[in-house]
Amino acid sequence: MEAMTSQISPNLLSQGRATLYVGDGSQIALDKQEAVLADEIANYNSSAGHINVNNPGALIVALSEVQSVSYLRFLLWDNCGPTKQQPSRRRYTYRLMYTESYNPAGSEWIVLYENTQNPSNGWQEFYFEDEPRHISAIKIQCFQNTTPSAHKTGTQFVSVQAFSHPTESIVEMLKDKQNETGGIFAPPVPGIVKSRVILGGGQEHLKTMVQAEINGAITKYIHALREEVDDDIDKETLADMETNLINENKNSDIERQINLFYGSILRPIDEAETRVQRSFKWIGRLALGVMILDLLLDIVSLF
Repeated sequence: MEAMTSQISPNLLSQGRATLYVGDGSQIALDKQEAVLADEIANYNSSAGHINVNNPGALIVALSEVQSVSYLRFLLWDNCGPTKQQPSRRRYTYRLMYTESYNPAGSEWIVLYENTQNPSNGWQEFYFEDEPRHISAIKIQCFQNTTPSAHKTGTQFVSVQAFSHPTESIVEMLKDKQNETGGIFAPPVPGIVKSRVILGGGQEHLKTMVQAEINGAITKYIHALREEVDDDIDKETLADMETNLINENKNSDIERQINLFYGSILRPIDEAETRVQRSFKWIGRLALGVMILDLLLDIVSLF
């Protein structure tokens, strides 16, 4: 049997298929539009090769016709163009939205993702796992540039792309999706993905998965605390808490997406636990764990 030849899914925004506007409705210069929406990434540096959107503001990508999109990505300036090697410390916060029916006078936008708790630069990658979305326009609402510089007041976009199919690397990570692409893939990301977000079916269970992962981490901390306390009542209380958390984890599917992008939100727990070990007794540590759990659940609810 002959091996299936992979086909390239075209960029749905290039070759005049979309128009770029800033939030006030002003159209961006055509030469910059062509560069940012192109299939290939042009050379970019601190003064050229990108579009600057003043913060707070928005970049709107209006498609010439409604497209079925399952995968989109955009490149936020990171100083890693062909002539630069040192990554920038500059990070951006934004909100990603789309609409099925774009109207310059006013559209109903659907929020997909917000990174205000996790500023980023470089490639931002999004895959609709459950089903493609019918998209008329994409809106990236820009909030903040976190690094003091001459460009602090703006958000710099190097590239924006959208495809009907994901990259092959995403399909390989989500094994159960391998037979649904028909051998058609978006071209690979020409660089390092800084944020990979899986949206859709898996996202619906995200809150449960994250809570289960956090419960697992707190269970380990409680187990360690039991070795440190002497009071039998305290030991019994901790043992009961540990048992309850273990039982909650038994029916939770946490293996699939948590090690992709969302795994990074657990880092604050580990950092906080290290600080707690140096300065607080076990009651203080447990209270901190519960506080972090509540905070993370609030963050997850934004999705």
